[in-house]
Amino acid sequence: MAVTVGVPFEAFINQSQFSYLGTPGRKDNFSLSYGDYSWKAGIWRMLNVLDDFGVKASMSTNGLDTERTGR
Repeated sequence: MAVTVGVPFEAFINQSQFSYLGTPGRKDNFSLSYGDYSWKAGIWRMLNVLDDFGVKASMSTNGLDTERTGR
């Protein structure tokens, strides 16, 4: 059996992919908080679960996310 899990591991400057009121060129803190979850907590939780079950994984990230996590 094969399983694929897609993880939106991305970082953003003004707004994330989730935005109700985003104004181009202006910072949307609510939207950024949605995107920030991935690098602050989400990815580490996902990696721990994969490790607990001995699952090997790979993922793609954008450059800003990699810069912020220092990996």
